[in-house]
Parts: sequence; structure tokens; C-alpha cells
Amino acid sequence: MLNNKTILALVVGVIVGFALLAPAPLQRERTTEVQISANLHDLVNHHGPGMMSAHPGQLTLPPALVAMAGDPPATTVSMTMEPSYTPNKALNDDYRCFLLNPKLEEDVFVIGYTVRPEQVALVHHVLLFPIGPESVANAKSVDQAEEGPGWTCFGGPGVAGATGGGLGLGGWVPGVTGTVYPKGTGAYLKAGSQIIMQVHYNLNGSNKNRVAPDASKVELTVTSAKEKLIPLQQYVLAAPPELRCPGPYPSDSNNPCNREYALQHVHNSRTAQFLHSVCGSKPEDYINRDIGQGDAQDTSCTYRVRSDGYALGAANHMHLRGKTLKIELNPNTEKTQTLLFNQDWNFNYQQGLWFDKPIALKAGDTLRITCVYDNSGPIQGPGGDRLEPRYIIWGEGTTDEMCLGGVTWIEAKN
Repeated sequence: MLNNKTILALVVGVIVGFALLAPAPLQRERTTEVQISANLHDLVNHHGPGMMSAHPGQLTLPPALVAMAGDPPATTVSMTMEPSYTPNKALNDDYRCFLLNPKLEEDVFVIGYTVRPEQVALVHHVLLFPIGPESVANAKSVDQAEEGPGWTCFGGPGVAGATGGGLGLGGWVPGVTGTVYPKGTGAYLKAGSQIIMQVHYNLNGSNKNRVAPDASKVELTVTSAKEKLIPLQQYVLAAPPELRCPGPYPSDSNNPCNREYALQHVHNSRTAQFLHSVCGSKPEDYINRDIGQGDAQDTSCTYRVRSDGYALGAANHMHLRGKTLKIELNPNTEKTQTLLFNQDWNFNYQQGLWFDKPIALKAGDTLRITCVYDNSGPIQGPGGDRLEPRYIIWGEGTTDEMCLGGVTWIEAKN
């Protein structure tokens, strides 16, 4: 298995921030079950105000680690969308990315953040993707290539390096007032880093009559990187989706249900191919298997923990065909722990979770991600269009798929 840095180099540009460990109430319009380990708050069937996931500010680290960090001085950096953006009424769901500049003159730790949507009735969720100074020119190029403020984005921001080294800052859904990271920890940002803010505008039904210019704001609470904080890190877990259409596999490479067709119609097919080398699998393993009706096609991959530490939270991401996603520590052993098990995936309600207490990680432990998909029939796309089954591989597009998770952790100090 290749190390985490190698996989980061290939998939970091499409990591979506995972709705990233925001302490958000679950505002759901249908019953959704998220089954998780005993170290997490129960999020089963929560609906309405006050039903919070485990808040990172309440997570208690080992005393020796907290004592090292102290209570650093902090300042607030405010960023606003300029110019404002008017969502596209022609769409039911408008996914738009905007580049925000915190104007960091020195390296900092982000220790908390607040997202303040201006058009609260229209904003379904917000995701924040840090980019290092080396990626800013690329982001500006993507921005300038599309008319109007920002650019269209769905599964991710479409900018290489869009998580500043693999750790997304966070996100917002209705009801969230702000996020504070666990005491003694912070997300490291280099001087010159900027933030890509993805905003999902929900324009269904009567919302089309509410469309107005939006200038949402992000506030970062930062402290100097000279402070003795513990950097938050993330194990990025990815597996290769290989989803067949129901029925016999077609030999015609021009058939949308043939894998060669998928390779020709996805942006950067190399990632789909590379994940097999990471995970020790082959496309033929998926092409030749019995998929039944095609409504429960799975993929998985195992990664090795590189050093002793503590897991603080977990997060998950798929696209529209996802059914379930599970992250396990030391699977198939006497020490097996399920860190996260999302049994009813919904792209519109993807949230990361903080554990109530840290979970010890030892060098050599394993982390496994497993995703299950339904490719048995047509589904509705984000713009309301009908999406027929086709062969689906890893990709950033609406009709592509991902199997992506993350475990936020800190290194153990001697």
C-alpha cells in the first residue's frame, strides 16, 4: 500500500471538505439513520433545533497534550464574496465556488471559523477548501474562465491542491452558528493561502421567487503558527468506484455501459486507474463480478496508520449513486472499531462527526473505507435532469462517483 502523502497528491484536488466536521444540527426532511461507534453522539433520526453532532470544542484531549498548547491569543479575519452573486434561476440546484483572500502575511493556525450566508433562505450548504499560495494562480485561472463571479462546481472545486495539504476547514448547514476546533489544536495555513468557498443554492419551488444577490461571509479565528498548537492532520481514504449497469456487460466501447466509454468521458481518468494500484485491485475484478440487480455494488480500500496518534473525528463523501459508507479501524481483527457507518447516504446532508473522546491510533493499525452504490436505474440529477445508468468510475462530475472519507487526527507527543 502506498502512503497517505502519495494518494493525497492525486486526489487532493477533488476532496470536498466532507461537510467538514461542522457541529451542525441535522435538518432532514426524511428519516435518515447514521450508525456510528459508541464514541460518538447518537445522531439517529435527529431533526430540529438543538440536535447537535459532537462539538469539537467539547472534545477533551489527553491533558499532557493540552498543557503543551496553552491558550494562544487569537484574531478574526473576515472575508466577503466580492462582487455578489445572483443564483441562476434556470437551475434547481446552483453549485458555485468563490475565491476568498484572507490576506495572510504569516503562517497561522485556524482555531475556529464562522460562515455567515447572506441569503439564508437560498443557501443549502457551504464548504470551505483552503489552497496554498502555490495553487492560487490556478484557482484564479479557473475563476476567470467562466463568466460572472465565481465558477460552477459540484463534487469539488475543480482546483488542484484545494485542501491545503489534505485538511479541509469545514462547512455550514442551517442552524450552525460557528465552529471551534478542539482546545490545543489548529489547522495550519501558510502565508498567502486563500479559501475556496463552495455555496450550494437551493432554487427549487418557491425559492425561485426569492432569488437575490448573495454576498456570504466567512470569518476565520486565527493565531500565529509560532504558538505551540497541535496541527490537525487527516488520513484521506479513497477507494475506486466501478459501477456496472444492470444486465450483461457490453463489449461495444461506444456503449455508455462499457468502461472504455467511461474513461473517455471523465475528467482525469488517471485517478480512477491509479486508485487500483493503491488498493491492490483491478478493473476486471469489478467488470467480471456478479452484480445482481446492480443496486448494491461495493468498493473498498485499506490504508496503514503511519504513526502513533489520536483520531478525533471522521467524515465521508460520495455523489448521487451512494447508498452506504463505512470507515473501520483495524477491520477483521479482535480490535475492530467502526468509526463511522452512514447507512442512508444523501448527498445533500453530508456531515463530518467529531468523537466524544479521542481514539488511540498505533503505527501499523489499518483504516478501511467501504462504499456501496445503487446503479440499478435512473435517478434525478442536481439540475432535475434524468440520469440513466452508465458505467461509472471515479470523477468529479455530477454523474461520476467517489468513495472518499477522512479521519482527522493528531500525532502523539512524547
